[in-house]
Amino acid sequence: MGLTFLIYRIVGKTVDICLGRIETTEAMIVRIKLRMGPTPSATRNLDSKLAYAMASLLTPAAVLCMVVGLWRLLADLNITEQFVFERGLLSHWQVWLALGVAVQGASVYLDRYGRRMEDQA
Repeated sequence: MGLTFLIYRIVGKTVDICLGRIETTEAMIVRIKLRMGPTPSATRNLDSKLAYAMASLLTPAAVLCMVVGLWRLLADLNITEQFVFERGLLSHWQVWLALGVAVQGASVYLDRYGRRMEDQA
């Protein structure tokens, strides 16, 4: 068994990848040409950046609300231990799931708002 090696180098817009084995002199060179993508806009406004930042933070918060709602539902079915909130508005699983849906909706809205602001710039 020979040791397989992988070598790559970047030359301009081209990436050369060499894949071969040490015990033989055979090697295969794969050349990949990269196209230039859109350049990031340095003049992207602050509203767009803040919208993207808030959207990226709200998605995990929505998942957390859904998990807490599921925990409360399973606590009502006596599958899990007691829930952290015994009484009040936050003791209902419907509230947590509705909150998760609302937070995810706000995240999607902010993401679209950030894209729209970026396209206008």
